[in-house]
Amino acid sequence: MPVFNLFIVILFFSVPVFSQQPPLGEVDPGKCLPCHKEITPQIVKEYTQGAMGKLLRQNKNIPKDIKEPGCADCHGTDHTQITKSKGIVSEEVCGRCHIDEYQGHINGGHSGGQNPTSWENLIQSTNYFLISPEIRQSSCEPCHSISGATDRKYLDKTGLFYNDKGMLLKRNGCDSCHGRHDFSAERARQPESCMECHSGGHSPDYESYIRSPHGSIYKNESSLWDFTISAAAFNYSAPTCVTCHMVKITEEGLEIKHKMAISGDAEFMALCSKCHDTVDVERVWSDLNIYKKYLGDLILNNKSINEFLKKNKLIGRGHSDLSFILSALQNEGTLKNIPCLTDVVSSFNTALSGISHSSVSVYSSGIDRLNQSLSCFEGWYYSKKIFRKLNLYVKLALLLGVISLLLIVVLPRRRLRKTTIEL
Repeated sequence: MPVFNLFIVILFFSVPVFSQQPPLGEVDPGKCLPCHKEITPQIVKEYTQGAMGKLLRQNKNIPKDIKEPGCADCHGTDHTQITKSKGIVSEEVCGRCHIDEYQGHINGGHSGGQNPTSWENLIQSTNYFLISPEIRQSSCEPCHSISGATDRKYLDKTGLFYNDKGMLLKRNGCDSCHGRHDFSAERARQPESCMECHSGGHSPDYESYIRSPHGSIYKNESSLWDFTISAAAFNYSAPTCVTCHMVKITEEGLEIKHKMAISGDAEFMALCSKCHDTVDVERVWSDLNIYKKYLGDLILNNKSINEFLKKNKLIGRGHSDLSFILSALQNEGTLKNIPCLTDVVSSFNTALSGISHSSVSVYSSGIDRLNQSLSCFEGWYYSKKIFRKLNLYVKLALLLGVISLLLIVVLPRRRLRKTTIEL
């Protein structure tokens, strides 16, 4: 037998073949792990080594009738439904035990702090479904599904399938940061978890952080940090994303909250003052607001931007909501394939993120790109205006030519014909 054929035979018999169909109907919860240890061993490994697979109860909010949370407590015991739905678990299920975290999540920064949620904002935005399905599934929905995508109203009557027009089938905002079966708090405390969404042109925060003084310390020293300890303990030699965006000052001291939103400058400054001198914090914050206003004015006061938005009926007269304008520019640039316009938004985000994270190099890069993008858009916009005018003039010239032809050729011939008939 040739060596290659022998290798194929050995490979075939060495790989387990699961010809058995998944069980139907109600199943014994005690059989989940033994069965999946053979079929999906990595999932079992993640679960047993993770927070929910440990023997000791870690969450005081777990209902008393649940000795330790197992597979069935999240997925149920009807294996027919589990198989049909691909094992979907909504954020509401997580919220049964993680009550405070769930409430903070649905009312916090990842949800926009209010209704509509991140998911609802996406799928209800103007012309969203004109974007190709491939881009929606790979670039938009994985991040925007972090909040609201598993709400009851998006499930059909069976609770097995989503009834909206979203492309994404695997949705759960909790596992976006904590993982799907190991539920790791340690991973969520590290900036790389946030990087999955907060990087690139839309939200270049990871690039800004990692190139800032704080990020430099993180790169050089984080291998020595103990991420099993809460960021509220301030035991790191530099802040991470969690330190600034999730640590809240309460009457009991510093606590982790899942709101992912700061109530105002005063709260941010109070956090900064835990490490930095108060006078320096106030000075830096004053400079930060000046830079933010300068960036905003570059967009708000740009004549070509305002004319374009008003002409396309995207804003009314005197509209000054910067976030709305940036969203409108992004949508129009994507749908109408205007690269200069999408570059305006991404470079603005880069500059803003750079100054917000104290990264001078990222801010400088962003502001240079923003000025170039605005010049590019102005050139495109005014060339379109000139072209439209030339097009109008050409049409008028053609119309005058037709009229002249009628006056010079057609009408005299009709008169000559009439005179001939009379004679």
